[in-house]
Amino acid sequence: METYSSDALTEVCELVEAALRSLPEQRSSSSEEFFAPDNLWRTEIEHTCVQAIEYFRAIMSLLDQRLNRPATALVRSIHELAIRFVYLADHQDELSDWVEWQMSRDYHLCLEAWRYDPGPKKALESRMRMLEGLLGEKPKKPSDQWKAMAYMLRDITRNQGAGTDLWFRRHFVAYPSQYVHMHAIDCPTARWTGYLAVLNFVGTVSVAMKLSVDKGLMSPTAAEISERCDQLSSVM
Repeated sequence: METYSSDALTEVCELVEAALRSLPEQRSSSSEEFFAPDNLWRTEIEHTCVQAIEYFRAIMSLLDQRLNRPATALVRSIHELAIRFVYLADHQDELSDWVEWQMSRDYHLCLEAWRYDPGPKKALESRMRMLEGLLGEKPKKPSDQWKAMAYMLRDITRNQGAGTDLWFRRHFVAYPSQYVHMHAIDCPTARWTGYLAVLNFVGTVSVAMKLSVDKGLMSPTAAEISERCDQLSSVM
């Protein structure tokens, strides 16, 4: 596991965390302000990087403890995050739709908790009012997923060879999905699980840093972090 727990990857995580602190404050005093493209990207980049780092560290920690099955189950989350983020980077006009889908889902989760779960109602009501205000209405219950992984994979690999999306889907979605639900199954190798986690982690961070630079949202160190991630990817 030394290859995947290297000082270089630890340093990337720390550099990204430091760079994120240079992001501007999120704006949400009005719907227009909240849904401004630069504000949406600021939030999406932060959430993507923070969760990518959290899941990556968790996967590496589990692999160091030889807990390969739960580590592989977590790999699916990093893969899904990477696929969606690359898709959004290619289709930036769809970012607001993705954000609205999340907010609508959040609203209905709050509504279900308010109806059926014992506990404080005021916090849920406040959250729902805030979401209604930003969305401009009470949102309808959204579909179970925003876009299918298969659809996004076909799109982001459209300029590569035939069947590339199927290869990625098999290794990035189907393979780790076998370990999400417990059943009789062989233990995956730490090397393969670690390789897939590193590949998508550094790729996602690189895209996020490049977007940050392009949109003037983060300190110039973001460009250096992106270059470092690209270098790591090139030797894998």
